[in-house]
Amino acid sequence: MPAPLTCGVPTPPRRAAARRTRTSVRLPDTRRHGFGGRPRFDGGISPSPVARSLHVDADMSLLSRLLLAAPLLAGPACARAEAAPSPPTTASAAPLVVDTAAATEASFPRTILLSGSVVAHQRVELAADTAGKVLETRVERGARVEKGAVLARIDTRDGALSAAEATAALRAARTQERLARLECDRAERLLDHEVISRAERDRLQAACDSSAAATKAAAARAARAGKLVTDGVLRAPFAGVIAERGVSAGDFVVPGRPIVVLVQRDPLRLELAVPEAAVAQVAEGQSLGFSVAPLPDARFVARVRWVGPSLDPRTRNLTIEAVVDGGDARLLPGMFATARLSVGEQRLVAVPASSITRRGETARVFVVAEGQIRERVVQLGESDGERVAVTKGVRAGERVVVRPTASVADGARVN
Repeated sequence: MPAPLTCGVPTPPRRAAARRTRTSVRLPDTRRHGFGGRPRFDGGISPSPVARSLHVDADMSLLSRLLLAAPLLAGPACARAEAAPSPPTTASAAPLVVDTAAATEASFPRTILLSGSVVAHQRVELAADTAGKVLETRVERGARVEKGAVLARIDTRDGALSAAEATAALRAARTQERLARLECDRAERLLDHEVISRAERDRLQAACDSSAAATKAAAARAARAGKLVTDGVLRAPFAGVIAERGVSAGDFVVPGRPIVVLVQRDPLRLELAVPEAAVAQVAEGQSLGFSVAPLPDARFVARVRWVGPSLDPRTRNLTIEAVVDGGDARLLPGMFATARLSVGEQRLVAVPASSITRRGETARVFVVAEGQIRERVVQLGESDGERVAVTKGVRAGERVVVRPTASVADGARVN
């Protein structure tokens, strides 16, 4: 029997593991075709020598065909296995040439971490002071407006009619007041000549005073009606940017309904909450650095200008406000801010800023130790631009890879 093949190379057969493949051959009935048979102990008829020979020949023929086809079936798989190169291992890769720098100790400011928000210098929600239908809105969200610019117009024809009525009533009241004043003057002269009694003079004087009061009331009603007319024109109280517009032409508004929100960004403020334990470290005029969530790598500066007079009884925090230096357009009111308030100095391990790599929110460095590169997760502190303080992960004196390339990986060998 030929030896089995493995990828084209004959291998000795393993008799213990070999299994013959048998093919079921339907033999003719020996009783009908005269092959004869020998009785079996179980009462059946044992196959004759001719039948056993047919079984053996069929088994050998099938096995021979399988052995001849084995090299053809195994050829492509063997070719692929031989063509596939073995992956290089780290140990066999060529050593890398990298630039390194030593981690040193340096002085960094000791800071208190504060959280807060960027807020606008001024923010006002302009509401309607009169009732009526909105005739037009002249601004959109994000539009810049100057002080006194018209933002919206409200239909005040009813108010105008009321103002005309009040003006006419004021003219009538003034006419009555003049007539009453003449009566009073005439009564004084008649009293001097003892033509009328003093009681009659007092009655005329009271009428004169009442007429003057009625004139003042009419003037107030006319002024109020006129104000309702002028309130139909909504103007900007200061220069700023439109943050929201709450109505459109055709809406009916009543006094108190918000129409637009106007904000003044410059200068922006930083509103921060100071924990009770750090209240003694805060003072007006202090400078602090801060960052915002959308720009984690950018650094901004603000100066404390207002310090709250008391702590919030619920949170035990003191609210302070700082004015942001410069007018960076990237800062927007409402951004979440994290500020660092300097309260002294401390010595920390420092590494070059170019040695820091980030994967999501995690900072990492590659340290060279015993001729190999080791990747470490680190916790960072303050930065002075060129160096970054490391609070955990690197010790002073260790060498870190500067400007690591894509080939730098954990376990790689270096010269």
